[in-house]
Amino acid sequence: ACNASGCGAFTDSKPYDVVNAVSHEFASGRVPTKFSNGLDVNPRVSKDGLTLTISGPGPNSNEAVYVLTRSSSAQPWVQQAMLSPGKSYYGQVVALSADGNTLAIQSKEPTGSDANVLTEVVYLYQRSGSDWTQQALLTPPSAPPTCTPSCKTALGSQLALSSDGNVLAASVRYSTSAGSGSTAIGAVVTYARSNATWAQQAY
Repeated sequence: ACNASGCGAFTDSKPYDVVNAVSHEFASGRVPTKFSNGLDVNPRVSKDGLTLTISGPGPNSNEAVYVLTRSSSAQPWVQQAMLSPGKSYYGQVVALSADGNTLAIQSKEPTGSDANVLTEVVYLYQRSGSDWTQQALLTPPSAPPTCTPSCKTALGSQLALSSDGNVLAASVRYSTSAGSGSTAIGAVVTYARSNATWAQQAY
């Protein structure tokens, strides 16, 4: 029901989209969630409906998160930034603060000499004006003693930001290979921002 000229009337209500994790639903029901050009992973919309982030293909076969903005709900979306640190598993999990100025992005990156062993980390970005700057790169907390030395750590499979973007909650999972004696431990870690510095707050 929408094009460059605006949107038509709606004849049916739209319930909150829990399945697709829409971060905010407009009173009008206009919530962009899917695109036809391949940019269709984890869309997030700010509370005022003027900032949209969406994951998709980036340069050099890597992945990226695109930030789109508009001046009002009647205007078309315009790309403001493309965030891509040159990683292959970047942006599959994304959180956007309600004010639209803080963005948390999970990435899976090689650790050590084995390119097949991936560790999940979280990039944090802050917007000033129309410029996005990386503020922090969060690595997983140390595994608990109950997890063996071969314990794998996953950070950020679930992410949530406070409305003002100053607090991040991230899931953590520690696990060993499946089989007899395998281990799986779940946790939640929170990080707080003071000025431009992020530090672990609770675990």
